[in-house]
Amino acid sequence: MKTVSLVSMSLMLLTLAHPVFAAESDIQPKIYDGIKTTTQEWPSMVSLVKKNTSKLNCGGTLIAKNWVLTAAHCVFDKKTKHVVSVDAFDILINRTLLSSQAGERIAIASIDVHNAYAASANNNSFDHDIALIKLSRSSTATPIETLSRYSDQDYVGNTATALGWGVTDFTTEILSEQSDTLQKVALPIISNASCLQKFASITDNMLCAGFALEGKDTCSGDSGGLLAIFDKTSNTWRQAGITSFGNANAYCGYLNTYGVYTRVKNYKRGISSMICSAEEIPKAPTVQKTVAGSFVNLTWNTSNLNAKYLITYTAHNQKNYHDIEMNQQTDFSITLPKGSDYDVWITAYQGNCVSDYSNTERVTVL
Repeated sequence: MKTVSLVSMSLMLLTLAHPVFAAESDIQPKIYDGIKTTTQEWPSMVSLVKKNTSKLNCGGTLIAKNWVLTAAHCVFDKKTKHVVSVDAFDILINRTLLSSQAGERIAIASIDVHNAYAASANNNSFDHDIALIKLSRSSTATPIETLSRYSDQDYVGNTATALGWGVTDFTTEILSEQSDTLQKVALPIISNASCLQKFASITDNMLCAGFALEGKDTCSGDSGGLLAIFDKTSNTWRQAGITSFGNANAYCGYLNTYGVYTRVKNYKRGISSMICSAEEIPKAPTVQKTVAGSFVNLTWNTSNLNAKYLITYTAHNQKNYHDIEMNQQTDFSITLPKGSDYDVWITAYQGNCVSDYSNTERVTVL
């Protein structure tokens, strides 16, 4: 049984690459001043390379054995308003050095770009900069899970890790040379309000990361790559963002510039519906409550042996949602103050496959 103190719960309740087709003036996805890492450390990090070569186009992440998540601008030609051919690229998996022959080279079976991104082909918007690539066969690498829909792990001030094979300093930026070795860099999450001071259009589907002073950043060639956050509640790395764009008129890591990333949790259910079969999606749990004075207990049935669970809650009839990670536990207890009034429901998930919501229970402490 997981029991949460009144103090800790009160705190919870108070918080809720050069793109191949984009012009340089349109987008400058910017890893500058990072350090070398490996695909053994980050097995879900993949590269999107030109067919039968090791020439980098973009990064991506393995989110299921046969699905890769990347940026829409990596695989959509806004001039022709069409998705690129599946024969244009290969996916390299478990290859730290692009020039090596290590790991897996897998062909692409299909590419799906977010409809709203494709519909914006006549403007320079990078809203909904997200795409799914289906592989022609399954990979042996370990996929990464994305943040839950109402996770607070991507809130302002938390630290994220960005990865890529993009350019690593100003000299290589000028020469348009990219790193042969996978790089990583730690970046703080920045508020969208601060980001709006640097970019004309920042939406709720985007998150920003970087330093106000010159230093670390993502860089050209990193587009489509992983922005990961260590999720303390599940004790695992989760994908928070997809490298999308930056300031086209500034060097990577330049003063007062940030990187902009697609906020992946906003697409959690859409991703699940695309990549998961009916058999892979857990059944929705049924939740029951008991309230004795100020003590509240929630229990729910097991969807399947491998499923994990999330509690989602909000003040009654409000939309300020928050998730609590329960892992494989199927009960939760808490002591709440008088006057508490919350709507609560449970979601089951397995990897990136998410169930429907359970029934909603109203929890009231009189």
